[in-house]
Amino acid sequence: MWSEGREGMYAAQHSRDPVRDFPPVERELDNYWEKAFPILYPYGTGGIAAKRPVKLSLLEQTRWALQQHDHRFRTYQSFVFVACNQQQRRDALSSCRVLIKRRDFAKLSSKFANLTVADLEKAADEESKGIQISNPNARALLEATFGTASRVIAADSIRSQYRKELQAGSIYFGPPSVWVTVNPDDLHDPIAQVLVGEEIDLDQFSKTVGPTKQERAKNIARDGAKVSNKRFESSKGIFGILEGYYGTVECQGRGSLHIHMLLFLKGAPSWEEMRELLKTEDFRAKVKTFIAANFKAHYPELKNKEAIDAIPSNTEVAYDRPPHPDSEDYWVKVHDLEVQVVRTKQMHTCTPQTCIINDRKGARCKRRAP
Repeated sequence: MWSEGREGMYAAQHSRDPVRDFPPVERELDNYWEKAFPILYPYGTGGIAAKRPVKLSLLEQTRWALQQHDHRFRTYQSFVFVACNQQQRRDALSSCRVLIKRRDFAKLSSKFANLTVADLEKAADEESKGIQISNPNARALLEATFGTASRVIAADSIRSQYRKELQAGSIYFGPPSVWVTVNPDDLHDPIAQVLVGEEIDLDQFSKTVGPTKQERAKNIARDGAKVSNKRFESSKGIFGILEGYYGTVECQGRGSLHIHMLLFLKGAPSWEEMRELLKTEDFRAKVKTFIAANFKAHYPELKNKEAIDAIPSNTEVAYDRPPHPDSEDYWVKVHDLEVQVVRTKQMHTCTPQTCIINDRKGARCKRRAP
């Protein structure tokens, strides 16, 4: 191939010793990031955790890398996922603490001293299967522990912290008015396509103009950080003016995000006022009207399997704009759009690969589908 002016393939053999991916790095040549991402570090230097005059944390260096002018770090397929995984592992290991009440320490210290790694591994396996932990010492450790790993995302202790923050918000703002989940179609939403640089006229929108379905998916997968690195200003919306909100972002299996939020509306009645208002018939009627206009739980067009199969699924339903409020058949168009969205996005089919789990209750859907 060299004689033809082409470059052939290279065979690279791994070494006997794995590269350490957790500091401190003993040898300067054993930098995990430089070896794992040779395309990002073509000169084999400058990787995260490398020696430099000013010591920087993993989080600081990752943020710097994602803001690089050439975007090579944030557009690389696996760099963001590896960096997030490393950060979460370090948070878990550096913040792991077992907190025990003083009165229980003397009684439990001898039990904890007799625990082995095998005992803890067996207890973890039993806990994951939903059965009672057989080792009494491990069970005593679990029962006596009331705080661990307070910096680990999604840990029980961090969820407890979220609840306390939410309670504080309810005391400060008053009772929340709306609970909402925002789960946008990240691949086909035209607003997301505009944010990544596509030239789309949102005022005079046309489905046939703009990137194809495949191009839209590539745009989001190529540089998801570009969409999230935006700043927005809020104004009066469909619910009125927000006094405040509290939301938690969750990540799905493929990396897409959705958020659960409680909205605190400006001018909403307090707990005491709400109790008195709910005693009046006029206010209860207004609440019913508001709920009926904004929240739907049933569509007659999707009442059974035959009706559902009669309506085709439209995977590109999100690549559109909502009906114009001034159109004469506005409510008809809104209803048809809602049916299409529910038919395409809200239908759940149970499969062993997605949601069916086996525990002591038998096989069941973890999404609680019937």
